[in-house]
Amino acid sequence: MNEPITIHGDGNQTRDFVYVKDVVHANLHAMERANGTFNVALGNSISVVDLAMKILKWTNSTSELRFGEERSGDIKHSKAAVMKFKSNGFKPEWSLDKALKETISFYRSVLEPD
Repeated sequence: MNEPITIHGDGNQTRDFVYVKDVVHANLHAMERANGTFNVALGNSISVVDLAMKILKWTNSTSELRFGEERSGDIKHSKAAVMKFKSNGFKPEWSLDKALKETISFYRSVLEPD
């Protein structure tokens, strides 16, 4: 705990994350009501450093962010086009914040049992 966190690059690269429970929900939705290939994501992105800062804040961590060399071939910005799946009736149920808070709660229950 509170160990340094290494971010490759300057941390301004962005990603479009989706909670695993929404991935399961998306697969079930696709099996029952859709035909084709779809992007499963929230349709918005967050910078890696902003994500790290949220996690540090919500875990009360004193971990230091360290910035390492940018990884060769790493994508700078990622934001999925989700309109095709949305127009087919799929909508993620978990916001990034809600998903992070549940994930943190789960790990606390495992790592810090009563």
